[in-house]
This record gives sequence, structure tokens and C-alpha cells, in this order.
Amino acid sequence: MRIKKRYLVSMLSSGLPAIRATNKFAKHRWFFMQNPVVEQALAIFMLQLSVVVMLPIPFSTQLPAICMALIALGIAELDGLFVVTGLVLSVLAEILVFAILRTMASFLLSTFGFRSSVPVPPPPSDPNFSPVLRL
Repeated sequence: MRIKKRYLVSMLSSGLPAIRATNKFAKHRWFFMQNPVVEQALAIFMLQLSVVVMLPIPFSTQLPAICMALIALGIAELDGLFVVTGLVLSVLAEILVFAILRTMASFLLSTFGFRSSVPVPPPPSDPNFSPVLRL
């Protein structure tokens, strides 16, 4: 399959501002990221993120994919700041995705008559009980 030259030029020219902005911020810093042990740990983390991206949860794959792109950009540009930013955002993204999964599972289980996975404490027997903590 051949791509016409004008389409290729328009695609590349539309991406140039983003590439220039990224190159303005990307620098060689935090060289500990070049350690082979750190690179293997990043590979395992990227594998975990790719599994999260493959989950069929609507609207929850964009943030982990952006995090993967940040980590990959940091590895390619040897910029540890991009890598660490991607790692922090990916932890938040995974917490969000698994909270959505837990909510969906709890909803489906309660819909089909199973007990909720979150135990609800019984109401207090003391009529003067107040849930507000008084110091």
C-alpha cells in the first residue's frame, strides 16, 4: 500500500508542533534510569500497563496508554523525569481502573443476588450514639 506524498506531508506537519514542544522539555537527566536492572523493572511495569490497557473497560484505557507513551518517551530521550512522571501517573491510573473493576464486580454480584463484597457494619444499639468523633 502506497501513501500519497501530500497525505504524508500533512500528517507529519500536523505532528511537528507536538514533537518540537516535547523536544523543548526533554533533556538527558537522572541517569540512573540507564541501569539494566531499572530497565528490566520498567519493562515489567510496561507489561503490567499493557495488560491494563487490554481490559475491556470503556473509557479507562486512555490514561494508562498515555502513561506508557510518557515512559517510552523518557526511555528514548534518556529523560528520567518523563519516566518518573509516567510511573506516578500510571500508579494513579491503575488505582482508578481497579476501583472501577471493583465497583463493576460489586454491582454485578449484587444485581444477581450475591452478597456485597464490602461488609456493612450493623447499626449501633445505643440511641445516643453519634458517628461524629468528639475530642
